[in-house]
Amino acid sequence: MKKQKALTTVTSLTALMAVPEAGAEIAYFSGINGFIANNSDPFQSWDIDGDTTPDVQVSTYSSVPVMVLDLVGVNASFQFALSPGGALLGLGSGATIDSSLPFASNAISVVSSGGPFVASGLSDGVPGFIGFQFNPTGTTTLYGWARIALSSTADPFGQIEVFDWAYEDNGAPIQVGAIPEPEAAPLGLGLLALGAAGLRRWRGSRK
Repeated sequence: MKKQKALTTVTSLTALMAVPEAGAEIAYFSGINGFIANNSDPFQSWDIDGDTTPDVQVSTYSSVPVMVLDLVGVNASFQFALSPGGALLGLGSGATIDSSLPFASNAISVVSSGGPFVASGLSDGVPGFIGFQFNPTGTTTLYGWARIALSSTADPFGQIEVFDWAYEDNGAPIQVGAIPEPEAAPLGLGLLALGAAGLRRWRGSRK
């Protein structure tokens, strides 16, 4: 599934924070790139950096008597931030993702039909943030966040929904929820946003 890179798209989620770019660029992939994996659609390729090559495989498999949903990095450089107990780690908005986090595995079972999902700091069925690191070029480790929802009840075999994600493209730390700072709106759109009274003031200031 080809992903579209949206560097200036801002979602309605207040937790997403526009930040200035200083010598680096936050690559942000908006909700149009999201997907759901469950028993009805059990195999999804997650292309984190938009180069058409999957970085993560999201899949279900049978482990009788339950079904298990896994997140698996395509290579060992892709790792998820985990809790001390080895579960997928939920992160709060604004938390810093860098090498200080416990990145310990590129394969993690997150949802099971035999019970609640395996994650720390995430609520069942509620969107939350996770952290990851990967090295797509073999030279620089990049850090990023993703907004997901895990559910042990949305599907008989469990479900994961990926909404959006971002990463810092030069290896710098990234804050959870950080997205690129939107470009200035075109003048015409800015005037529309002012309304009639604002437009009159703007015209007056130009006389």
